[in-house]
Amino acid sequence: MADIKGLSIFNNTNNGMKAIKDAKGQKSSLPPSPTPSEEKKEHEVQRVTIPKEKTKSRAKRSVGAPIKNYDRTHASKQPIKLSTILNSTSRSMVEKYETSLNKDELLRKALDFYIKQNLTKEDKIDLLRDVTRDLDIFREKNPTIEIVDEEGNVIKTAKQIEDETESDLRKRWGIDN
Repeated sequence: MADIKGLSIFNNTNNGMKAIKDAKGQKSSLPPSPTPSEEKKEHEVQRVTIPKEKTKSRAKRSVGAPIKNYDRTHASKQPIKLSTILNSTSRSMVEKYETSLNKDELLRKALDFYIKQNLTKEDKIDLLRDVTRDLDIFREKNPTIEIVDEEGNVIKTAKQIEDETESDLRKRWGIDN
């Protein structure tokens, strides 16, 4: 018990604890209470300043491409995790040369160009099949939103928007129907 008291858990500034001690009466086997100067040393709090993290001077950018045509497959849900060199290159390209695009759109454009130039027609069709399968899985959790006018009339259904996305991929990748 003497070790616990040394941890200043039971200090004399707690009036409730002092009243309990006085009511019980201290036992004679307890060591004498510390003098006021010793008590002061126990209660001194050592202040440690922790350097704050550097604050970024830039405003926080929104992540990913804006949702276009209400098809959520065009919007990124989280920041793109890329290698340092690819991330730096895409950021610099967006800031200096392709200012009308964001990083997501620039990388999509570069992938489309690569697919169009370097894959055979069979590889493009196989890739499109894999991508549409992944898109269908994504759309189960995040369904496509219909385009509705102010009066509630459906302008484009979700199926039309999804078909339009697939035909857009076919056109960008150079796949003839």
